[in-house]
Amino acid sequence: SHGLQAGTTRLLACTLTDAVSIINSEVWSSSCPENQYHDIEVALNVIYRRLLGVEAKTASVAVWHELGVASVATRIDAAALKFRNNILSLDPRDFLVRRVYDGLMNESKGRGSSRNGALFLEDLALEANWPGPLKKPAAKKFVNEFVASRRVSELADGFKRMSTLRNMSNWAEKERFGLPEYLLRTCPLSLREGRRLKTKFRLGCHDLRSSSCRMQLVRNAQCPCCESRESETIQHTLFECKAFEEEREVFLSRLYSVCPLARQLTDEYRCRLVMGDKLPREIENPLYRYLTAISKLRLGILTE
Repeated sequence: SHGLQAGTTRLLACTLTDAVSIINSEVWSSSCPENQYHDIEVALNVIYRRLLGVEAKTASVAVWHELGVASVATRIDAAALKFRNNILSLDPRDFLVRRVYDGLMNESKGRGSSRNGALFLEDLALEANWPGPLKKPAAKKFVNEFVASRRVSELADGFKRMSTLRNMSNWAEKERFGLPEYLLRTCPLSLREGRRLKTKFRLGCHDLRSSSCRMQLVRNAQCPCCESRESETIQHTLFECKAFEEEREVFLSRLYSVCPLARQLTDEYRCRLVMGDKLPREIENPLYRYLTAISKLRLGILTE
């Protein structure tokens, strides 16, 4: 994937994995505990994290949102809803499968996994507020809306549960579907490390001590590059740490020439600007150069 652009890589990976990962799930998912298809999720998350170039400990929900993909559980439920709709769209006079399904819904008939499967589908349809048998275009639209709603809900739950995603909740567009603008744009190979650093910062799992201290990899979050005794946060590193003043001056000069209003922003809101989904195209490459440069300087300071 190193020579491909992010959009192409994502499309290729999803084409190869999405369908096969939930094949026949409308049949087996009803009798399969969620933790049994957890292994599928884990395997896909390895692929997703490699696509983004982020750490193995990066929160799954953050990875899904950044790539614009749905969780396995959500895609399985979407497939089951379509399966049920297909059955209910059949005329019971002509199709045995419809008559069997109707029979399973009768309390006096059906038992075991078959009846449990039918009940699973009915409960899922009730949860999704499925309006009834729909024609194919309407069903597809409803399923897409169901997946979108579930993704927003999963992300909101992740923001509430995980302190690592506090920054992401301020920086990322919450109802975006698909890749963020900065990943859709063409990025030269020489600058992709800078873009990967931005992604790591956005997703809350990176080398700065504000992150590594939270994961108990270091004892404290104090910045090791300056004498300020401030926590080594993303904002501090990008806009406050004196160890990177020269590189910062070059970057800010370019930022202010493209976005004059950025001069009036606080460091917090400058951070939101450069870490957001849609940084102005003219400032992207200078940002990636800046991130790469200060990352190398920081490594040099830590290894002295």
